[in-house]
Amino acid sequence: MIDGTWEFTAHLPQGAKKSIAEFKTEGTAVTVTRAEGVVAGEFTDNTLTYQFLSDTPIGKKKVKVTLKLEGDKLVGKLKLILGSFDLEGVRVISD
Repeated sequence: MIDGTWEFTAHLPQGAKKSIAEFKTEGTAVTVTRAEGVVAGEFTDNTLTYQFLSDTPIGKKKVKVTLKLEGDKLVGKLKLILGSFDLEGVRVISD
């Protein structure tokens, strides 16, 4: 399952960018909570997909995320207006 808090690293041309997301599943539906807000996603066949709006110098732009659960990691792509970039996440373990 992917429920819980995850820390992500996006590998962008200007360098690595970290972010946090929290996922809560109900069947195949996923509630995704990020700094940008709460959005709906889908988790089927070990693949998570969702999209959100991100502030950019040229206004709000759509970001599409596709991640595959591989063991204890989520790996995939972050698709921006400028292209597609590697994205990987690890679960945040709380004490």
